[in-house]
Amino acid sequence: PCEQFLALKSCSFKAEIILGVVMIIWTIKAKVMAFILTVCVSVSCVTGLISYTSSKNALQDLALTKLTAVRSAKSSELNIYLRNVKAEIQTLSENRMTIEAMREFNTAFKTSSRHLGDLGGYEMLNKTGGLLSDYYLTDFIPGLEKGTRRSYEVERFLPTTP
Repeated sequence: PCEQFLALKSCSFKAEIILGVVMIIWTIKAKVMAFILTVCVSVSCVTGLISYTSSKNALQDLALTKLTAVRSAKSSELNIYLRNVKAEIQTLSENRMTIEAMREFNTAFKTSSRHLGDLGGYEMLNKTGGLLSDYYLTDFIPGLEKGTRRSYEVERFLPTTP
């Protein structure tokens, strides 16, 4: 194997065997080539790192700009929708048929609640009130608390009058 290193004399570096250790002796040509190669690799790595960093920052800025534009568009879309709903509610509240229907409903409700005791309806109302309370406790309030991150008591939602 040592003879193979001795055959390298035609290359830009030489190998010598001193006390059984192969020593590579670099010529000036080999040293210059190694230096140039090291400098080129270092410059390429630094250039690549700078390019990566600036590209990453540019993409993040572009994504942020796009998300801001989408947020603005959705916000104006929602505002327009809410203005339309408000206008429809105002129109319906000023309609004579709506006003008359609400008055009739109020009168009918007062009349039916007066007769509710005569017909045994309070017992039915208490029974359905228990079912309503169960629904609020098991389904409605847990979902509401999860969505709003607040706590609620069932008494706030149960009707106080028949």
